[in-house]
Amino acid sequence: MLISLCLVAKAQHGIDTARYLLRHYDNSSGLPQNSVNAIGADAEGYIWLATENGLVRFDGLHFRLWTGENPPLKNNRDYNIFFDEKGHLSAMNYHDEVVTIAHGHVTRDSLTPLSARDFVRWRQPDNSLDSGISYHIRLPLRPMGWGAELECLHWQTGNDRFVDYRNGKMTSLRDGKPEYQHPFLHHGSWNFFLLNGVLYFLEKDGRSVRFGPQMQTARLRGDIARDPAFARRPGEIKIFWNRLYPGHVLLYFNHSFYLTTAKGDGLHTRKVFSGFDVKANNINAAFYDTASGSLYLGSGTLGLFILTPQSFSSNHVPDGNNSHYSVIPYGPDRVLTRGFLLGLPGSGVQRLGWQATSSDYYSMSLDGLGNMWTKGHNQLMRYNLLPPLRQTGRWQLPAKITMLYTDSRQKLWIGLNNHMGVWTIDCRKPDTAATKLLQLWLDPTCFAEDGNIMYIGANRGCYIYNMASRRLDSLAGLTGKYVRSAKVTRPGEVWITTYEDGFFLYKDGRLTAFPADNDRYLANAHCIYADQKGYLWIPTNKGLFQARRTDLLAYAADSTVSPYYHYYDRSDGFATNEFNGGCQPCAAEMGNGYVALPSLNGVVLFHPDSVRPLLPGAVVSLDRALLDKEALAADSLIRLPEQFHSLQLEFSSPYMGNRKNLQLNYALVRVGAGDTIWIPLPADGRVTLSALPPGDYALVVRKMDGFGPGNFTDKTLRLHVKTPWYETRLFYFALLLSGVVITLLITRLRTVYINRKNAMLEELVASKTRELQAKSALQEKIIQSVSHNILTPLKYQQLLSQKIFETVGKEAKSLSDMSRILNDHTHYLYYMVANLLRYLKSQIEERDVKETVFFPAETAGEVLKIFAGIASEKGTELVNEIPVSLALYGDEVLLSVILHNLADNAVKVTRNGRIALSANEVGGGTVIVISDSGPGMRADLVQWFNHGASRDYPLAGGGIGLMIVKELAQTMGLHVAATAEAGKGTLFTVWFPGEQGTH
Repeated sequence: MLISLCLVAKAQHGIDTARYLLRHYDNSSGLPQNSVNAIGADAEGYIWLATENGLVRFDGLHFRLWTGENPPLKNNRDYNIFFDEKGHLSAMNYHDEVVTIAHGHVTRDSLTPLSARDFVRWRQPDNSLDSGISYHIRLPLRPMGWGAELECLHWQTGNDRFVDYRNGKMTSLRDGKPEYQHPFLHHGSWNFFLLNGVLYFLEKDGRSVRFGPQMQTARLRGDIARDPAFARRPGEIKIFWNRLYPGHVLLYFNHSFYLTTAKGDGLHTRKVFSGFDVKANNINAAFYDTASGSLYLGSGTLGLFILTPQSFSSNHVPDGNNSHYSVIPYGPDRVLTRGFLLGLPGSGVQRLGWQATSSDYYSMSLDGLGNMWTKGHNQLMRYNLLPPLRQTGRWQLPAKITMLYTDSRQKLWIGLNNHMGVWTIDCRKPDTAATKLLQLWLDPTCFAEDGNIMYIGANRGCYIYNMASRRLDSLAGLTGKYVRSAKVTRPGEVWITTYEDGFFLYKDGRLTAFPADNDRYLANAHCIYADQKGYLWIPTNKGLFQARRTDLLAYAADSTVSPYYHYYDRSDGFATNEFNGGCQPCAAEMGNGYVALPSLNGVVLFHPDSVRPLLPGAVVSLDRALLDKEALAADSLIRLPEQFHSLQLEFSSPYMGNRKNLQLNYALVRVGAGDTIWIPLPADGRVTLSALPPGDYALVVRKMDGFGPGNFTDKTLRLHVKTPWYETRLFYFALLLSGVVITLLITRLRTVYINRKNAMLEELVASKTRELQAKSALQEKIIQSVSHNILTPLKYQQLLSQKIFETVGKEAKSLSDMSRILNDHTHYLYYMVANLLRYLKSQIEERDVKETVFFPAETAGEVLKIFAGIASEKGTELVNEIPVSLALYGDEVLLSVILHNLADNAVKVTRNGRIALSANEVGGGTVIVISDSGPGMRADLVQWFNHGASRDYPLAGGGIGLMIVKELAQTMGLHVAATAEAGKGTLFTVWFPGEQGTH
């Protein structure tokens, strides 16, 4: 179970302000086993734990277990972690087997004999048979818990130097020869330890003994001596020591840990943590990290405890409402907020005579005359700062006051909402009235002075006001953004924070927007405090950020240089992560250097010089590589087959601080490729790749190492994906050569085939040509024959019959009638043959359609004249109902052929009836209608005429007139249709399109 606690410990002698975060890990929160026997750190920064179930590596988030299987050991029960004689970090199990820890990995050390290692000999006082040797001593040791007494020790203190204690004598050896010797009785105590190669012993009375050429005794000095209980119970000190850390030893007394170092002829102690019960938590191992100030404690039964100092604290007022906004410094070590004076926790809280109901606490301003100005709705109030606070003035403004600010000229700037602008009061004139200075359309939210320039933040932008020229401009780039604060750190350098749009720098007339953090907490930046060491502190709704000013300036000059943001949250000592903004001032620096920031739960206090950010400066390690679930050697180059399912790579970087500060990204770059795309590394550190094309790649894991431009570490892993045989250059050459040969062969075969087909085609064309020539000659002969043998005699016959009719018309009525009939039939036959010839010529000669404007009434009249005699004989009436004024655009000759054939069919089948030609406008065009009252056309002919191909004429269909009509209509671009009803007649329609010239 992981427990995070913020503790304030109280020692016996008074209030101890040391605060720390307590984290607890056991087997329910990732720790493989709860018995932690020893703790050490390697050069890369990983924490190693010797447990009863193997060696465990901790990177600050994940635990990784090494057991006796890899490397092979007799058991997994490790009890010690130490530096061996060669300076390698090592671990030992209860079978005295040693493994070496290097670069985050474990290997077996079977070369160094036990006789060359440090050891202590111990025995049980009540059982002489129960004794043993423990190698590479570290304290406390398990035999100490059994009540065993130390008999002798043999420790290396330097190159070829050893100390040896036995039989009541302490001997210093060099190259195996005694240097000096002192008689000394330790009474079975284990209180020996080494500091910087010098042997010390802690007596039960609290005195330290230093063994050298001269044996020296001294009292413990420092913080432990200030504890009144030490004088009474010095023998209760417990020693935590390991040869891993030659420069210090940890002493535990009265629930406090003391970092102990050699100073002069004695030992100096400094309290690092208090309030932790070693006995109750069964602590048997301790490691103090001097870089971070964290203390790691191993329990025999409860797992791992980590105590981390906190640089921040929160103080609260007693009225229950601890949501604070504007704060101002008051004296050397206090701030004024919400009518209270408060300082560091434990320093007390003082209520001042401030009418809480009259102020909204969002803005306070100090003038240089000992006054504090505050507001409440549209009321402006002035207080004398001498306690108790006394109101010395009140003004009423025409609208709600948004923010207050006093400039260097002792002029109070007052922002109003509802477009009422900015008003001012001269603080040097106590009874002066407020006067309007600027008319603004936005509501002011903050003020910042830079010489003659006043920056006025607003709810939808920012103004720049020149106090000398009285010119007001808008700051381009901030339009529409809610400006929360503006901070001038140097002349011409203005830092601006916004709500939802991050923070900006306005410098040399240029506005720079800074990138947000990975979680976009900085999007809601409340304000900026600049400390004396060049850092900017930015409170947000989700914690506090620290950035180096020079890093941000470097980004403003070159946006490819990413700045580093260091993040702090509740684990660093806040009561809440949510800071408050929208107030002025948003930060206050006290006379003692402490800074106060308002939050939703108390005022956060810290000293910038005392904050030691734990930077993620450790290495990035490749812990494991799995190719299709099979382990690979984790090396700088991994060779991959041409086909694989997945390559899983597991990276880690030890970091014991807030994990949000460990910013890891990775990119897979193909050699010779273009831009690099960075992707955040998952929390488990795993990258999975699959189905990579052949080639060389570089997998780069980049970690921001902390402040400073370009301060990052790259872990580069080279990947080589084997090229399959079918993608090699040799295969491509062979494929190209084969392609050329096959192409030549195919070309040759194709040429032979084409020549043969061409010969066959030429023969076929020649045959078809001869056939067509023969048909054409035949058709020409038919045309000539019809023209000469039929048409000419018929024309002559017609003329002759007309002459007969004219001659005998007066003599014999019957002869006259016969002559008239002969004349009519001959006339009909002549026009029928003429129309047939026109059709044949249009088909053979592929005659173009000759379109002109004509009057269809005249064309229809000429056609009806041809059939007038025959129709009269049959008692049929011919009627032309086409309007005389109607004009059409088309081929009049071909239309006359169509009308002639339709009229001919109608006359043939109609007796004692009526045949009519009419015209109507339909669908934007003109329809010519030929109707008769005959018996009606057969249904199969109607179906063919409306839907069939023109050549697919039905059997027993009669003449070729209807086929001629269909083909000529298609040639002219007309639409023809027929309807018929048995016993009532047939109706043909010919549709001309409406737009002239279209078919």
